[in-house]
This record gives sequence, structure tokens and C-alpha cells, in this order.
Amino acid sequence: MKLNIGCGEKKLNGYKNIDCRKECNPDICDFIQNIKTFDGERIEEIYASHIIEHIPHEDVPIIFERMHSWLKHGDKIFISVPDLKMISWLICGGYYDHVLMNFLYGDSREGMTHCWGYTENSLVKEVEKYSFKSLGKFEPFHNDDSGFVYKGYPLSLNMLFERL
Repeated sequence: MKLNIGCGEKKLNGYKNIDCRKECNPDICDFIQNIKTFDGERIEEIYASHIIEHIPHEDVPIIFERMHSWLKHGDKIFISVPDLKMISWLICGGYYDHVLMNFLYGDSREGMTHCWGYTENSLVKEVEKYSFKSLGKFEPFHNDDSGFVYKGYPLSLNMLFERL
């Protein structure tokens, strides 16, 4: 089984789509920090596009510890988050509009604000604390925010990790 965590409106075929918002009609409607097990089902891959930044930082250890327990050695997690370094560089360079602010802070709707920001270095350090190894960046392969480009600049940091 493959998991698409925080699917929103972008449900993926071949994945168990998870979101906390009922209006998205996910396969599982719950906050990821509330899900403890998948009743012995084998999880092969986790896709988490633009969800980790919405999780309160004190809950991040819970999420990565559970992901580690769900996956086996060699299984993968694809994580996409707003690229704090790129967004900051653009803002410092004079760009400033709703698109950049939305990628930086999230949406004002309940549960859609951003609780934390990541650079490549900080994301790798965070995830590797939970026995994952960074395999580097990945190219977007789903039609979602992981491939969003603003004035020619990608706003998403897409990192691939392998469970040790």
C-alpha cells in the first residue's frame, strides 16, 4: 500500500489518500498525527506533499516515528514543503505578493496555516533524526504543489528519504 498524506483535492490513484478535511473526500479522514496503525497492511511508500509544514512542530517527532514504524528497510518517503530559502530569496530580491506569502505562511483557513518552515538542510536534519537517509531531491511526478513554479523559480523543496 502507498499513502498520500494530506491529499487535499489531489487524490492519487494507487494510493490510500489521507486528509483531515471531509470535503476532500479522502479514503481516510483524520489528522495524520492521530493515525497509529494500518492494521498490519504493508506500507511501501509515503507521499507527503505540502503537509509537514502544517503540523505543529511538537508533533513532528510523532509523525516521523510512526512513519518509521510503518515502513520497512529501503522503503521511501517523498516529502515536499515550501522552500523557505527560495521564498526568502525572492522576497529579499523585491518580489512580494499573495502567492509568495501563501507559500510562506499558508492559507488562513483552519488547519491550512503553516506551523514551521524548512530549508534543504533543516529538513534533512529533521528527518534523518528518525532513522531515514536522504537520497536527495526528486522531480515532481504528481500534478500538485510540488511542481509549482513562480516567475520561473520552483517554490517547492522536494526531498526523497529512505528508511534505514
